[in-house]
Amino acid sequence: EEEKKKKEEEKAAKDEEKKKQQEEAAVKKEEEKKKKEEEEKKKEEEKKKKEEEKKKEKEQAAEKSKADQEKKKKEQEKKQEEKKKEEEKRKAAAKQDQDKRKAEKEKKDQERKKEQDKKAAEQKKKKEAQEAENKKKDDEKRAKMSEEQRAKDDAKKAREKERKEEEDRRKEEKRKIAEEKKKEQEEYKAEKEKERKEREEERKAYMDERKKEQDEYKKEREKEKEEERKEKEALRQERKKEKDEENRRRKEERKVQQAREKQRRDKRNEERRQEREERRKQREAEKEEEWDEERGQMVAKKNWEWDKELEDTCYDEKGHKCCQAFAYICYFLIIPPVFVLLVYIEWELYGWGRFSARFGGHGYNLTDFNQPSPAPKVLKKFAPTPAPVPYQEMAVIYVMEHPMSYIYPAIGLAVGLFCNIWPMAPGLMLMPLFQELEITKLSNETMALAAWVQLVGSGLFGFFSWMGRNPRFFICRALFFLTPIGWCGYAVGKIEHLSFKDLLILVYENNRVDPNEDPKDYPETDGIYKDPRMQDAYEKADLDLLHTYLRLGLGVFMVVMSFFVLIGCCIGGVNHYCCPSRTGGTTPGCKSFCQWLICMVCIFNTGWMFVANIGSGMGIFSFFLLSMFLGVETKRALPTAVVCGAWSQIAPIVAHAYFYSWEEIPYIRLMIMVPGMWFGSLFAPWFSRCGGPCGDTFFYAVMLGCVGGATVAWAGWNLKDMKQDVAVDVRPLYSNPEVNKWFDENIYRPEPVTAQDLREAEFFRAQRAREEAAAAAAAEREAARAQNGPRFMF
Repeated sequence: EEEKKKKEEEKAAKDEEKKKQQEEAAVKKEEEKKKKEEEEKKKEEEKKKKEEEKKKEKEQAAEKSKADQEKKKKEQEKKQEEKKKEEEKRKAAAKQDQDKRKAEKEKKDQERKKEQDKKAAEQKKKKEAQEAENKKKDDEKRAKMSEEQRAKDDAKKAREKERKEEEDRRKEEKRKIAEEKKKEQEEYKAEKEKERKEREEERKAYMDERKKEQDEYKKEREKEKEEERKEKEALRQERKKEKDEENRRRKEERKVQQAREKQRRDKRNEERRQEREERRKQREAEKEEEWDEERGQMVAKKNWEWDKELEDTCYDEKGHKCCQAFAYICYFLIIPPVFVLLVYIEWELYGWGRFSARFGGHGYNLTDFNQPSPAPKVLKKFAPTPAPVPYQEMAVIYVMEHPMSYIYPAIGLAVGLFCNIWPMAPGLMLMPLFQELEITKLSNETMALAAWVQLVGSGLFGFFSWMGRNPRFFICRALFFLTPIGWCGYAVGKIEHLSFKDLLILVYENNRVDPNEDPKDYPETDGIYKDPRMQDAYEKADLDLLHTYLRLGLGVFMVVMSFFVLIGCCIGGVNHYCCPSRTGGTTPGCKSFCQWLICMVCIFNTGWMFVANIGSGMGIFSFFLLSMFLGVETKRALPTAVVCGAWSQIAPIVAHAYFYSWEEIPYIRLMIMVPGMWFGSLFAPWFSRCGGPCGDTFFYAVMLGCVGGATVAWAGWNLKDMKQDVAVDVRPLYSNPEVNKWFDENIYRPEPVTAQDLREAEFFRAQRAREEAAAAAAAEREAARAQNGPRFMF
């Protein structure tokens, strides 16, 4: 009882202290309110002063603008007067030029007439001399002629003379008529010129009068506008004053309402705080402990519905914030400048030639810029100049003529958005798409471009984007431990004798006869190991169709697993097929060793079989391994699998650059798709957040079904004609001398079949056929004799 009394006294003392603190806090709040009100009043007075100053400044600016307008008007009037004077001078000069030209024309006409008169006189003299000569010749002829011939000659000459006189008369009449017409035309032109001048003078007088009227009308309109502006300004000032008064009144009312609401809110919050405190005390009193299998110890019982925060021992609070800051710095301040620098270097070296060639779907050689530029097009003389085309229409025309200019960014945006939300093996869709659109021409380019797109879109942009949202979404043990194991699987899958293709061929070679015996001793093999033509056809089919069968198998796996993912969406997550884990499958005492061992083996097998042959599959298998064997949550398994699948492409990229050439990297096409991947990766984590874990799981099931179904359909359509769906080279890249030595020593490989072996095989086959026929005939005779009995000769 004494203890209870002491506790009650302590509680009473605490309550009194709380009351005193509350009273002091209320007094402080009232003082703060008064100070805030005084500050607000001062601010309002300062605002009023500033408004008055602004009004004065506006009035001064209006007066200055009026003065400037008047000055501009005067300057314009002066310029117009100067233009008029210049026009008058120009017209006078034009008239003088016209008079000079007329005088020069008259002089030239007179000189031309004199020259024509001289030529006519010379022609007359020549004609008279010719006539005199002709007369002499005629006289000589006539002296030789008889009288009758002379009479005929005289008559002929008289007729010719009359004809010439008639022609001269007609020419004279035509000349007179032409002169009369010329005079009439000159008189008509003079009359027209006079009429034109009169019309011009009348038009000028009319235009001057009209201009004066327009100027007067403009001045009147400006005066009216100025008066209207002043009236509007006065009305606006009055309305502004009314609005200010209304706003001031509303502010005061709002302040009173806010104060009342704040008091109510404070009371409500205090009541809620007290209720929460009471509940917390009750929970502490009723707290129980339970055994945690992951930690291996007794811990406080958790309410998993309330505990929505991600728990992971990889990060503390400071590390979490530092990773987010680093991701945003890289994403916004480092990657865009680096991309701009690469574009600038390309432009400095080759201009926009290679970009425009890729937009047009063409190739581009590095020596194209050395070719001479074509001559500029010159329009024909007096040809109409074409109308200028707006930039918008030019852009639309260019996009319509070059569809790759929007296909490249669209592919980048789709890869950045969808492939960073769900791990769905983008190589299955990208490689057929690149070859069908003729983005790439060779298999090496197709594999390299698909690998680079996955690495840049998900391994770089997607990694920093998800880290910017929350780095606790990543399972670091999977990222930095399982990914190198996948690289090792890829490296083994590209070694000669250890690749998936070589092992299949080895199985085919060794399933016919015992390697320790001679194959010719076995009649069931026809005395020969195998037909070399059949072997060539088998190896060719293997090289061409192996990756097609692998893509078909992966597509079927995706379609089947889409149903499991859909069921997982209904039961709360794919990790609920196994034991759900909150720490990424890591428990004390190596209790999850078996699960991690299974994941390591499966990841190595994925790199060896799928990544080495078709360049995809790591992300899908990583998701299912993390979810089903390690029990990782869906919202953490998805981004981890996305980044694992993208980082697995580092090994193919390095191998391609080392064994082929760095120059074969299609970086121009990659640079065109980078902006779309950047924007898509930026929005992908936030689209995932809108969907939530169940939404991500449901849509992942839909995407698995769609992508897997499309892959199966495309592969089946091509396998119908025994064709490969994607032209990809799956041969080994390199060999290891130790591996080659072991296979040579331990694996039996018979000698190659020669022409002699074929001839011997044919001989043995024919001999065995004859022996079989003879044995069959003997058996038939024995059967007939046994059935009919002995036969006697008579």
